[in-house]
Amino acid sequence: MENVVVAARFKRRGVGRQLMEAAVRLGECAGCHKVQLLAADDAYVHSFYEACGFKALAQGFRRYVE
Repeated sequence: MENVVVAARFKRRGVGRQLMEAAVRLGECAGCHKVQLLAADDAYVHSFYEACGFKALAQGFRRYVE
């Protein structure tokens, strides 16, 4: 997953959690065995994903090319 964003006026209403649950269900229906994401290095972001049932297990790397 990348760029999970909820408009400011809808934050703290469960919209983000519903989006995450829907994504997980779609993955399950497609036969996926895991859902993986990269998260910003902000405590509130990590708290959100942990509240959605995700666990921080690895450090990710990326390289952009033009």
